[in-house]
Amino acid sequence: MHFEAAALSATISSIYDAAIDPAKWTLALQRACDFCGGAQAIMFWQGNAPGEGDAIYTYDDDPHYTRLYLEGLAPFNPLFPEALFQDVGAVVASSDLVPDDEMEKTRFHKEWIAPQGMTGSLAVLLERDATRAAFISFPWRGGAIDNDARERLAMLVPHLQRAVAIGRLFARHEASERTLTAALDH
Repeated sequence: MHFEAAALSATISSIYDAAIDPAKWTLALQRACDFCGGAQAIMFWQGNAPGEGDAIYTYDDDPHYTRLYLEGLAPFNPLFPEALFQDVGAVVASSDLVPDDEMEKTRFHKEWIAPQGMTGSLAVLLERDATRAAFISFPWRGGAIDNDARERLAMLVPHLQRAVAIGRLFARHEASERTLTAALDH
């Protein structure tokens, strides 16, 4: 239990560090993967319209497949739009939204999931507005996603949500500061 508490504390600490310094998101996502059991992590925005997506931060993703997703396969992801209608903060597995046997028949599985050796994923809808939603996804390789992994991710969810909100506030403040500076310089 002591080791688990230390790992949880270190993970939460790195999440809040990343909220203040976005360059630290890769480390925060790595620690979250280590804590939950995922093989990689991707924090992204998904728009309500097909094909609207943007990876914000990643850990251990294959840049080729991330680009492939963002540039053409996002509209074929059978998890959307169902994922947009999940409760904010709920931990869901891909198989909760689309049964594995149905997923395996899709173009998305054949061109994106299978070539990467993924066996499933856990995801959380971190926040949603009228036109898009912020997600974090933890793809799995080998082995099943168990309840322990879901519980571990659930422990991180409130911290991830706060970190995203804090990061958004910092970004807004910086944008206002740049606008004011440009006006004064002009």
